[in-house]
Amino acid sequence: MGWIVPSQALVKEYEFIAECDPALDCDAKDFREAYRRYREQGDRSGLPLRPGQTPAVWVLRHLIGRPLTRVMALMSEGNHLEGLYMAAQYTIKSVSGVSIDTGGDFELAPGICRDTRAPMLMDQQMAVLHNMSPALIYQLGRRAVEAASPGPLS
Repeated sequence: MGWIVPSQALVKEYEFIAECDPALDCDAKDFREAYRRYREQGDRSGLPLRPGQTPAVWVLRHLIGRPLTRVMALMSEGNHLEGLYMAAQYTIKSVSGVSIDTGGDFELAPGICRDTRAPMLMDQQMAVLHNMSPALIYQLGRRAVEAASPGPLS
């Protein structure tokens, strides 16, 4: 008998809190260990937070099919940052805990990529995310690539 993979595991979205989130207390003594535990076990309860702050929770799609092929091609050609940027573009589905300066919630509205026919954030929304934190886009992209990898990336 060959491999049996539950299809739900391949397409189920997942949540992610970025290490660069301003709500996280990166100066806390046990931050590195707490974040490592969160990444390995998914338990947010141990993450040290700044008083009165709540981290943004990003919902990501899995990087599969043509989008995965495009991202991996870029990265194999040495275009790592462009590959991570594109991985974030394809995988960010929604976010909670982010507001804009007018007081409303920040909402994502993905378009459809003409080449892959897959949902992806368009440049205007990626520019907003870049203005929030350039590191954020690359952390989201790296998480997406890690989720698509057969083993851990160093």
